[in-house]
Amino acid sequence: MKLVYVFAILILIATAASGQDQTESEEISLPTQINFIVKPSFWQMSGETEYDFNITFPEILPSGDTADYAIRSLLEFPLDVNIVGGSIGIMKSNEEKTFWTLELGLYTSLGDPSGLMKDHDWITDPGVFDGKFSYTESDAKMKMVMFDLEGTALIFNFGGASISILGGYRYQKIEQEIIGFSGWYIDSNLTRQLQAGTEPAIDYWITYKGPKFGLSFQREFSSKVQLNLKSAFTMVWAEDFDDHLLRGFHTFADGTGTGILTGGNIRWDFNNQISGSHPFVELRASYDYLSVDATQTREQYADGGPNEFPVGTSFGGLPHDLKSSQFRFGVNLGLIF
Repeated sequence: MKLVYVFAILILIATAASGQDQTESEEISLPTQINFIVKPSFWQMSGETEYDFNITFPEILPSGDTADYAIRSLLEFPLDVNIVGGSIGIMKSNEEKTFWTLELGLYTSLGDPSGLMKDHDWITDPGVFDGKFSYTESDAKMKMVMFDLEGTALIFNFGGASISILGGYRYQKIEQEIIGFSGWYIDSNLTRQLQAGTEPAIDYWITYKGPKFGLSFQREFSSKVQLNLKSAFTMVWAEDFDDHLLRGFHTFADGTGTGILTGGNIRWDFNNQISGSHPFVELRASYDYLSVDATQTREQYADGGPNEFPVGTSFGGLPHDLKSSQFRFGVNLGLIF
């Protein structure tokens, strides 16, 4: 009978302790809240986007032997421009961690590139010439628009730091008008000659688009200072159009590839992050690298001179590589409410 009393007392103690633990757990449970974010941005971008045409095919020599005849043309379009834009977003968080975020951004270039467009041409003609036969530099006018959708979801939180999965979609279109040229070429006597002009030379546009998947790391140093880092893999679908105005032909190309999107920021909040509406500022940097294997179709639409194909000539299935390196650095000003 005494054992029954002992067990009864133990059960009562355990029940009381359990209730106390639950009360304490409820007391220390931090409230969550949904916040909206508005974030105007001012960035400087540098880098380039490349168009690389490189083809090799066999040629029968007068001796009857076969050798490789190759042509390569590399165009480097500058991306040294200022960018303005902004984003709107929503997030769920408490005083210790952010559970999820969703952000939509729209950005555009401001002004024209400070760098020059560079046009390189090589040829391998067995027994005649092997090397670069032309190089020019040109001024460029540019327009760019970039749309970016990104969401994160918390998967691990530890001691003021957290890791989240990241997903989203990015679309970017770059348009450039190339004006004038200055450089040199190798003539039929294998002598270098200078060349220059001031007229419009090339119209070019390219789009990069695709989903992204990766990880985001956040470290809070205080209620007002935090570090955010992220890295994502992206599948890329690309299309481009190149109109060589002076030579009377244009090319259309499309293809698929991959890329890496990386970035980070240091954020200062002007109030405790849990205290409702308040402004903040971020110093931000990012680096993107995209690579696409494409196929182009070339069409001769006008008379480009004796060295070009007859008007109406068209070739398809030509190799065409697209690459872009983009570095961005700037400031985001924001409001959480």
